[in-house]
Amino acid sequence: MELALITPIVVVVLMALVELSRIHRWQVTLASAAHAGILYASKSKGYAGDTDAVKDRVLAEIDELSDLKDGHSTPTINVTLGAATGDGYNKQQVDVSVSVTVPAMFTIAGFPQPWVLTETASSRVLDWEPGQ
Repeated sequence: MELALITPIVVVVLMALVELSRIHRWQVTLASAAHAGILYASKSKGYAGDTDAVKDRVLAEIDELSDLKDGHSTPTINVTLGAATGDGYNKQQVDVSVSVTVPAMFTIAGFPQPWVLTETASSRVLDWEPGQ
């Protein structure tokens, strides 16, 4: 009798744990990918302006999860270079945002369907060019 009452609760908790673990792995990978992109982009204004190279860095980090056949969307990567401050220091900010949609593995009440995950990293761009 007690086993019949507790088994459905244990199954739902295990399903939620599996789902949240999978989504956490995606979120950590997206954070790492955004960080890798911002590290590359913040080296110089030339690097920050090369959005294709920044996106390649981000995709290289996400590559570890790209072989998963979980129906996730193609990552959306946005690189934004802000205007110079004009205060003599010519500081600029660069932002790298990575977004992906991951379908839920299980339908559990209260959990989103699908999961939309986004990570953004920001940094100032160094005011020097390599080789100077």
